[in-house]
Amino acid sequence: MKRPAPQPEHWNSFEENERQFYRIPVTIQEDQEVSYTIAQVLAEQFEVQDVLARGGGGIILKAIDKYSKANLFIKGIVKYDLERENLEEPVEEIVESIRRSRHHLQTERRILVQLNNEGCRAVPKIINYVYDVNHSLTDKRKTLDQQEWSFDDQDIYRSEPYLIMNPVPGMALDRLLDEYFPDGMKWNIAVQIIDQIAEVIDILHRPIQLEEEIQWNLIYQDLKPGNIIVDEYGHATLLDFGGCQLIVNETVVLAGSHSPGYCAPECSGNSGNSHGITASADCFGLGTTLFHMVSGVNPQTLVPANRAKDDPKSVRFNVDLLKLHCPSKVVPFMLKCLSWDAKDRFQTIHELRENLRMIENK
Repeated sequence: MKRPAPQPEHWNSFEENERQFYRIPVTIQEDQEVSYTIAQVLAEQFEVQDVLARGGGGIILKAIDKYSKANLFIKGIVKYDLERENLEEPVEEIVESIRRSRHHLQTERRILVQLNNEGCRAVPKIINYVYDVNHSLTDKRKTLDQQEWSFDDQDIYRSEPYLIMNPVPGMALDRLLDEYFPDGMKWNIAVQIIDQIAEVIDILHRPIQLEEEIQWNLIYQDLKPGNIIVDEYGHATLLDFGGCQLIVNETVVLAGSHSPGYCAPECSGNSGNSHGITASADCFGLGTTLFHMVSGVNPQTLVPANRAKDDPKSVRFNVDLLKLHCPSKVVPFMLKCLSWDAKDRFQTIHELRENLRMIENK
């Protein structure tokens, strides 16, 4: 599995205002790379060591607390959309876009705090939420019509947010599958892992009452092996809650994000859906992740290459495909998880887990 960034010895270092920074080339797509800038000692406390993962609009780095010497994870925002057509386009629109991206990270923090408070052990624990400068915002840029400009909002520049978390031991599940289970895991091993993740999502789906008149409803939406860490004892941890759909008082506030091949078909049109997606979308995501685990086949490789631009980035699983790659006793279960029509799937994670246990007990 390809690293999201070069080894730390190949990062570029520079000094600005008597502080040391890293400029790290980070792959965000197969053919696209961005330069990610971060202080070498973040918030004068956390020493950046390496890049662990990158997904959606986020990046996770390994770090050490320079006082306690404890190992930590740092989550930040890998890039912003700073594109302007011309100098007449108001900079305020870019500022608002930056604030929206930062709101996603703040929302992720609140989600993890809520899950921690619920006693959920299969998610990272939040240690801190800190701010520092974002040096890359001061870089000179060009508009689409090639006029030079630079971003000079000092409040935005000095208030880049970072989420500080306890480290999670183990290996990313996608790497585990690639290196040790290229032909798929045994069903019983896969089920033990997926049930731990299903428990987290089941808790996530419970309405969160923040204030008397404010209720949050969440759908994880971006389930895939790359967002799961598994340790040597088979304990699983779910990472990256930045792709969650957030509904506040029945209004979609954040549409979230999803990954081709793993997502339910309705996720592709979610940004324009005033009602949002439902828990059945996460049942589909659990199904595609489980399919990858037991078959060794990455669903992203099954997305039709010739699909129309507006077609869902999902896979139509059929009986023949599942029989080819899955134990026969689980094919009906998988078909129900992976139904193209959301109404024909399991409607709750609780229902999915109950059916999973019945298969195990056969």
